[in-house]
Amino acid sequence: MRIVIGPVLRRADGYGFDTWTAGKGVSAGYSYRRIEDALYARNAEISASAQGCSPPPDRRPHILAKRGTSRAK
Repeated sequence: MRIVIGPVLRRADGYGFDTWTAGKGVSAGYSYRRIEDALYARNAEISASAQGCSPPPDRRPHILAKRGTSRAK
């Protein structure tokens, strides 16, 4: 499946990126408080798509669990 992953952009509620696939169109990404978290998630999605894996449907818990961080407040 072909995927286009957009750049990390500043949003009203933090940072994020969007993806586009031929089957689904544009999918709005999650908002991250820190730009580092958004960049990490984007790079993980790029790596997953390069290896032929589909990214998990809910990227945020997957990425934060991998980093060992928690956003619970």
